[in-house]
Amino acid sequence: MFEDCQRVQNLREKLLRTLVILDAQLEVAEGYSGYLCGDWDSKAIANRNGLLLELDGHCTRLKTHHKAVETMLNRSQGTLELVKYRNEEALSRNGAALHKDMESLRDIAHHTQRENEALVRLAEQSRKDGRALKALSVLGTLYLPATFVATMFSSSLIKAQPANETDNKTHFVPAEQFWLFIAVTGPLMLLTAGYMVWVDRR
Repeated sequence: MFEDCQRVQNLREKLLRTLVILDAQLEVAEGYSGYLCGDWDSKAIANRNGLLLELDGHCTRLKTHHKAVETMLNRSQGTLELVKYRNEEALSRNGAALHKDMESLRDIAHHTQRENEALVRLAEQSRKDGRALKALSVLGTLYLPATFVATMFSSSLIKAQPANETDNKTHFVPAEQFWLFIAVTGPLMLLTAGYMVWVDRR
């Protein structure tokens, strides 16, 4: 669009220069015609009449060209106004599209900001949950030995027997099936540890 406008403007400048040149030539031709219409002797009158005819034809052609250039200049003015109008219309459409894109970008930025705020809140909640789980894990680890000891002494794997018939003191002895507890628990612990390692490496 802008290049078309420049081309039409350059054409108008050339037409204006051509119009100036035609005006100058027409003025010279009319001045020379006035000179030929002056006083001449009888010998040069015949030659003068031929020059006048040629000069009149040249002036007629100059006027025709002058009129054609003026017509082209007027038409180029209309073309230039049309091109300018199309440029303004294109700029208006581009401005509206740019404004719409800016609105869309503003909406996207607003939604992104809201999502970021939600992610920050979620991260804060996850951090709090992690602290709670860590505290529960520490408490469970602290109470685990006591739980193990209480379970062992409350089961039938450990029995309380008197030291002798005359003494009231008792002592704890493992049951005869205690080896069964070790035989079952050991492989299960190894299996659980292996599963945890396998899950961690996946």
